[in-house]
Amino acid sequence: MVAKSFQLGVIALLVVFVAGCNTLPADSESAGQASATHGAVTTKPMEQADPGYEAAATVKDPVVVSSVQPENTKSQVVQQLQKEALQSQAEGNWAESELKLERALRILGDDPDLYRQLATVRMGQQRFDEAEQIALKGMTHANDNPKVKAELWQIIAQSRSAAGNISGARAAREGVTKWQAIAEGVQ
Repeated sequence: MVAKSFQLGVIALLVVFVAGCNTLPADSESAGQASATHGAVTTKPMEQADPGYEAAATVKDPVVVSSVQPENTKSQVVQQLQKEALQSQAEGNWAESELKLERALRILGDDPDLYRQLATVRMGQQRFDEAEQIALKGMTHANDNPKVKAELWQIIAQSRSAAGNISGARAAREGVTKWQAIAEGVQ
């Protein structure tokens, strides 16, 4: 019986506590603000808190910035990164070129030309196995672009040849020939 009374007392205290957390302010202006914000925390405007505050400095209509970037912005960023990567390559700075292209791939990971360019950088770094793997991955994104496929097969042939895989290089050159013929027929 005592335990039951104790439980009811605790429940009653919790109800009073929760009800107290949800009360509206006493003055009518604050009550209107509280009901308009549906229980959100409100503060006094700066003019009321600080009499010297200039109301002209307040923002009337806040600007909402979208976190979604338009596709053309991503494309522009990638183009700039590709341009910088080519410049780094021309200067012999393969590591910098690699970083720029990897960043571009994080932005636009389905662009076969980025894979082609990164595979070329790997060739310049004499990382032939990686160049081949990157070119093969680019091939999966080349879809119906025979020119890019021919260029990727060329990188594969060069990387296999440099790694000493002569028969693999020969097979890759056949791919180059095939896709170049298709590219010429398309154009």
